[in-house]
Amino acid sequence: MFDVVKAAQELHYNKEWETDVVMRISRKLASLNCDIELIFGIFSQGQRNCTKEDFKHCALNRLNLKKDGMTERELDLLLMGNQYTGDSNVIEREDFVCLFGDSII
Repeated sequence: MFDVVKAAQELHYNKEWETDVVMRISRKLASLNCDIELIFGIFSQGQRNCTKEDFKHCALNRLNLKKDGMTERELDLLLMGNQYTGDSNVIEREDFVCLFGDSII
């Protein structure tokens, strides 16, 4: 847990930083032009939830966010620090919609 705190301090985790990361992901997803709940299927293979590892892999590789400079550590911090995803090792579809829905629209 100490590593997370240290990493968060290095990246200056705050609401503005969180919003920036969410927006960078949302911009890629918005181009898909379909229902937000269906977009979640990219990460979950059509299931109601996905692991954080699957989410990170898809975001970095399938959405090409790695090429845009996003790091796995940024995603780790977002997923651990966010109110919707911080308490579990999985991301529920409803939590995904709460986290990204407004930004995608």
